[in-house]
Amino acid sequence: VQTKNKFARQSTGVDLIHSGTGLTKAYTGKNVVCGIVDSGLDPNHINFKDDEGNSRVGLLSYAKISNDGTKINFKYYERDQVSQFTTDTSDSYHGTHTMGTMAGSYRGEATVALPDANKQLADVSVTLNPYYGVAYDADIVAACGDLLDYVIAVGVEDMLNYAIENHKPCVINLSLGSNDGPHDGTGVINQFFDACAQELNAIICVAAGNEADLTIAAHKTFTDDDKEFKTF
Repeated sequence: VQTKNKFARQSTGVDLIHSGTGLTKAYTGKNVVCGIVDSGLDPNHINFKDDEGNSRVGLLSYAKISNDGTKINFKYYERDQVSQFTTDTSDSYHGTHTMGTMAGSYRGEATVALPDANKQLADVSVTLNPYYGVAYDADIVAACGDLLDYVIAVGVEDMLNYAIENHKPCVINLSLGSNDGPHDGTGVINQFFDACAQELNAIICVAAGNEADLTIAAHKTFTDDDKEFKTF
């Protein structure tokens, strides 16, 4: 495991945005709603609390498919109820990881590994946590559970409604995807995202894919004498 948020913020210029360098003001996500749909989420992680220990998660939804597969049950937790929720699954921490990158705010003391470019091993020391996220002052809305396209769409809609009700702009992160479907923007959920972005001025960021290290694509080089490709 390599902790890289410190270097990711530097290489993408986020630290300059946090300090307001070259800008009229500093930007930290304050007065912005950051939404996320994911699985393996612990909303009570220290990264998602303010300096007074209060939850920064204004709304959390949990979707679960019934045992017979005929119904999706949604349960909602408002800010003062989030502490009653543990996680949608203990088999993964992907949602905690991605939400931490998006809006993790813990900058207090921690025992951390600080890599040195000239060393093969990192120095472990107690210091102010350097691995916080991007929009560390943002208001967070999260959706988790059984992530069918319908569940994802409902989660996005809930986040946009929350932002509208609280008179804040909204940015939504979806660190997920599927290898199924047309991948040309004509899928139903893609059209839904486009409509949300256009009608509600929402920014919706979708992962390009996490499978670059897997041999899941078919390849063929065509020639004048060989113009046919078959697969099943």
